[in-house]
Amino acid sequence: MLRLLATLLVFILAVIPVRAFDAGMADIFSRGTREYGFVLGYGENHKIPHAMSARFGVDTFRLRYGRYRSPRTQFAYEVCAGKQTKDMHSTMVSGMVTCRYYFARHDRLVLGTDVGLGFATFGEKVPGLSTTTNFAETLGISFQYVTSDSSALTLDYRFCHISNAGLKLPNLGVNASVMSVGYSWYK
Repeated sequence: MLRLLATLLVFILAVIPVRAFDAGMADIFSRGTREYGFVLGYGENHKIPHAMSARFGVDTFRLRYGRYRSPRTQFAYEVCAGKQTKDMHSTMVSGMVTCRYYFARHDRLVLGTDVGLGFATFGEKVPGLSTTTNFAETLGISFQYVTSDSSALTLDYRFCHISNAGLKLPNLGVNASVMSVGYSWYK
C-alpha cells in the first residue's frame, strides 16, 4: 500500500502545475487563512495490546477545514469515512478537531506535527471494543509541498488510538498507523 501512495504522490506532483516560489506563497500560512482539503489514506491496526488478535486494514477518505491562528499554528475540523478491509468489512465514520504545528519550512516544503481528538463510530462491533461509538486520538507528522500561492499537496502519517475510555469492558482499544496523501486549497 505504501508503494501505491508513493506512486500516487509522484503522479499528482507530475500533473499539478507548479509556479515558482514568490512572495505571495508566504501568505498561505498567515493568520486567518482558511484551508479546504481532502485526504485519502490506508492504515492497519497493530497487535498492541497483544490481546488484540484481530488484524484489519482501513481505507479512509477525510475532508478537512482549517484556519490558521498564526503562521505556525492551525486548528482544523476533519470528517472521515472509512471501510475496514482484510478480515473485517465494517464501515467507520469519525469526526475530529486537530491542531497542526509547523516546525520547519524550506522553500516549498513545510513540516508539521498533528494532534487530534474526536470520536469514531463503526457499523459493526470491532474486537477489542465493547461499543460501536468510541473516542479517537491521533498523533502524527505531516509533509506539505506548496504547489502554488493557494494550494499544497500533503503526505501524512498518523498513529491513531480508538477506545471507549473504559466506559464498558472489554476495552482493549485499537491502535493503528495510517499513511495518507491529500490536496488542500487556501483562501
